Amino acid sequence: MIVPCSIESISLPSKFKNKKTTITLGNFDGVHVGHQKLLQKVCTQAKQQKNISVAITFHPHPQEVLQKNFPPPIIPIENKKKLIKKLGIELLFQLSFTPELAEMSAEQFIQKILIQKLNMESIVLGHNFSIGKNRQGTKDSLIELSRRFNFSFIDLPAIHTEGNDLISSSNIRKALIEGNLKRVATFLGRLYSIEGPVIHGEKRGKSLGIPTANIQYPIILTPKNGSYVTFVTQKNVEISESSFPLTIGKDMFLAVTNVGSCPTFGEKSTKIETHLLDFNRDLYNQNLKIFFLQKIRNEHTFKSASALVVAIKEDISVAKKITKKIIGLILE
Repeated sequence: MIVPCSIESISLPSKFKNKKTTITLGNFDGVHVGHQKLLQKVCTQAKQQKNISVAITFHPHPQEVLQKNFPPPIIPIENKKKLIKKLGIELLFQLSFTPELAEMSAEQFIQKILIQKLNMESIVLGHNFSIGKNRQGTKDSLIELSRRFNFSFIDLPAIHTEGNDLISSSNIRKALIEGNLKRVATFLGRLYSIEGPVIHGEKRGKSLGIPTANIQYPIILTPKNGSYVTFVTQKNVEISESSFPLTIGKDMFLAVTNVGSCPTFGEKSTKIETHLLDFNRDLYNQNLKIFFLQKIRNEHTFKSASALVVAIKEDISVAKKITKKIIGLILE
């Protein structure tokens, strides 16, 4: 169950009123591997205590309220909520982050919100997360508060990759901006994806013999401008290493996707256009999900449209080689 709420309206739904809860809080931007382990721990702890598993996320992101020029999210909030629920969380609160909430101390938030309104018996928090005004609710202060208010506090350590890289939303943003999709996938535990309806564009691709689908995408952080090897589907699925090898040809298509402003034609706004290989159906107004596997090249301004066509054909050739080498393909 997903419950949009404020600090005034937050409460347990009637069917949970007499239940104790195990709670976690966070922005969960990206719902990366670290978030996944945290949420799974909440579910395990709740089951052991016969509690309701609860996650509280904030909207807008606290940094959007507290500071200017905060970067867009890694994934849309609707996707974030779906991924959190898929991990087994029974009750997800989408709490409005306001200046009033930002002024609450850790003690006030725990006592008035988590305990009095949500019947909290235990709380599970991840690496470097703090609660309350000016980040007062650190690990040490939460241990003290847990003794005073009689709740259990579980502090999960930081999660690292096999190469000892810290898994964090900030590191995912850095890798996205660099166009390092392999690193992003390692942090997320799945391929990075963008989805949205196909809208009408300038139809240049069709006139050049390489038709592309122009995607209307939400406000999120996109990879560095350039050309990418991608997979495209209309299904609501995720792709991780366990998904390989992929079956290509019916519901999933190999594609070359361009993120950028089409500088060859003098445009400035960022677009996402994808060319599906071995595909000739009409896609207008249909929703596509694009999974990014690997970057092919940076964005480039070509001297002519014909030079651009040559480059795209080379991108297609490279995409086929990359996918065959990295994951293998099953062609229907």
